[in-house]
Amino acid sequence: MSDKGTSITTAVRQMGKLYESISLLLKSAEEELNTMGWKADRSLAMGGSSNAIYGFRQWAPHYVFRFLLADTKPKQLLFISVILDDVNDPNAVTEPILGMGWFRYAQGAEKTDRRWRHAKQLPLLVKPLGELPATEWQVLKLEDVADAEACGIAEAKVFAVPLVSVTNSDQLLDQFIRPLANKLGDVRVDEEDRKSDGDPADS
Repeated sequence: MSDKGTSITTAVRQMGKLYESISLLLKSAEEELNTMGWKADRSLAMGGSSNAIYGFRQWAPHYVFRFLLADTKPKQLLFISVILDDVNDPNAVTEPILGMGWFRYAQGAEKTDRRWRHAKQLPLLVKPLGELPATEWQVLKLEDVADAEACGIAEAKVFAVPLVSVTNSDQLLDQFIRPLANKLGDVRVDEEDRKSDGDPADS
């Protein structure tokens, strides 16, 4: 057994531990947002990865994310993401970033799958990074939001902090998720709201 070989194995396992910690943070955030009416629309949580032989720089995902929709009219969407690196721009990420973003869509807009890019790109627009507890969203100019018109995005906000400033799930909820989510309000739609909207199920 060589020291070099042991170091490689240790590094790989440490990366696995990092992904486990990020997974726990994202799941805790998602569970909290569920209570306010935000629901994940898919199980996908990994971005920027490749399984191609020539895509070795992307064999390990360099960012992870969760998207949550609100059943409101017009639709709203939240994302939570952790950006670890940007393989296309080594200067873009100097340390891991935890970000949260919000979109309001135009009435009748159809969302596209291109929005996954926003989970990586938009937190990088926050400069300097914010501090905890989170108090204010940064309102974005739509020209800074990739494919905003094509995606039907009418309004966008984002907040981001260094990942290392969040040490556990309780802190994440108390100082990051709840302060920002509370500004958006409870988006649960009760039965009376559905009836007033003329839900087809009632006809």
